[in-house]
Amino acid sequence: MSAKGSTVRVPWKFKIVGVLCLYSFALFAYMPSVDRLLCAVAMLMSAVGDLFLGHVFTRKRHGISDFTMGAAAFGMAHLIYAFGYLMKMRRTTVIMRYINTGTMTALGICVILLLLFLGICVYRKDYRYLGLIIAYVCLIGVNCTVVFSYAWAHNTALGAAVGVSVFLLSDICLGLNRVAGMKGAYKFVWIFYPIGQFLLITCG
Repeated sequence: MSAKGSTVRVPWKFKIVGVLCLYSFALFAYMPSVDRLLCAVAMLMSAVGDLFLGHVFTRKRHGISDFTMGAAAFGMAHLIYAFGYLMKMRRTTVIMRYINTGTMTALGICVILLLLFLGICVYRKDYRYLGLIIAYVCLIGVNCTVVFSYAWAHNTALGAAVGVSVFLLSDICLGLNRVAGMKGAYKFVWIFYPIGQFLLITCG
C-alpha cells in the first residue's frame, strides 16, 4: 500500500476482499447459524491468505515464503468451508443422501487436478512445491467433495457447487502462474475468485 498525505490508497483487490468479509459477517448477523459463522471465518482466513500473497503480511525473515503462508491460509479456509457445509448437512438425518453424483464428481476433479500439477512438476523437474501441492489439493478436495455432495442433495444449493468450482478455477490459475510459470494465468484469478467466494457464502 502507498500513502499520499493522510490518505492511504488501498488496492482494489483488497477492497473486494474487505467487502466480501463484511458481507459474510453481515449475513451471519442477519441469519445467525453455526454454518454461516464458519463460512464467515473461512472468508476471513481467505483474506489473511490474500494479505500474504500480496506481501502485506510476511514471514520471509523466518525462512517461510509468502506464497507458502498464503497457500496455508487458503487451505485452512477450504477446510473451514467444508466444516460449515457439514453443519448444513446435520440438518438432514439421512446422511446417505450425501453419497451421490456430486461426491464422485468432486473426487474425480481433484484426482485429475493432482495428476495435472504432479505432471507439471515432473515435466519442469521442479519439486519445490510438491509437498505443498499435495497438501493443498487434499484440503481443497475435502471442500469440493462436501460442497458438491451437499449441492447435489439439495437442488436449491447448486449455486454453492458453482461457487466452489469457480474458486477452484482461481486456485488453478494461481498454481499455473506460480508452479508452471504461466504468467498470463494470474489475470484470471481475480475474475473467478470473488465470484466463487460470494456464491459459497450465499448459496448454501
